[in-house]
Amino acid sequence: MRLPIDRLTGIASIALGVGTAASAILGPLVTNVIRFHVSDNARQQLIGGEIISLCVAAPLAIGAGVLWLRGKPLASKLAIGPALYALYANVQFTIGPEYRRYPGNNEYAVPLYLALIILGWAVALRAWNGLATEEAAVFSNRLRRGLAALLIVLPFFFALTWIRGIAQVINGEHPIEYQQDPTLFWLVRTMDLAFVIPAALIAGVGLLRRSSWATRLSYATTGFLTLEVAAVAGMAAAMLVNNDPSASGSLLGIMLTGTALLIAAFISLLQSGRPRSAGKQRRLPRSTSRRAT
Repeated sequence: MRLPIDRLTGIASIALGVGTAASAILGPLVTNVIRFHVSDNARQQLIGGEIISLCVAAPLAIGAGVLWLRGKPLASKLAIGPALYALYANVQFTIGPEYRRYPGNNEYAVPLYLALIILGWAVALRAWNGLATEEAAVFSNRLRRGLAALLIVLPFFFALTWIRGIAQVINGEHPIEYQQDPTLFWLVRTMDLAFVIPAALIAGVGLLRRSSWATRLSYATTGFLTLEVAAVAGMAAAMLVNNDPSASGSLLGIMLTGTALLIAAFISLLQSGRPRSAGKQRRLPRSTSRRAT
């Protein structure tokens, strides 16, 4: 009964990966066929983020789709991060540009972005359901506490950074990024402060409390944050290379460190959970049979 659904999800995940790669190639990263209605500084930041889309998010989505077609349980773990990332990024591509202020033509690519948004939430929902079997997974105390600390500390840093920028705007000290791209400024902060950061904090606290639901949420938040933080690191690097007035070497260092820690945590998550617990369940009948004999 599951096979047709898994096959359809696999095709959708592959399509998501191909579409993500196509969007990056058509954008300012490679061909510049799609020109965004944003400032030059924002365009350079987009290039830094699109490197992650093309080189990491797209291959992960395609790989997860292939695993789904083969019926492998690892597919859900791999797919949920790039699916949520595609949803996050393409909402910004659609709503964030200043269409009346800067020249460009990205409105013609809105059908592509809408398709990727739909594929993103559809694949993420299917992956979320697939991760339900992981709620009984038992992490080592070291992994559980380390991941909880990461999911609390890193989003907390993001929250302080975004709140500081909002406070500057309220006090009349408008940063350059707000002056040049106000819609993108507010959109990124709204999405992070209202959705991303609360989800990560809830997952971190749930892991500390050993809540079963936190296991599934930790897969989703870790997979997504790995891509988002890597994209922010790419944006910070692009800003430094192009001598952006708001560039920060300390931000780049923090983001690179956070990316490395998240990658390590994500790999540990892939290696833990159901496969090990399943092995324990297979050993139980032997021990009971020995007692019986």
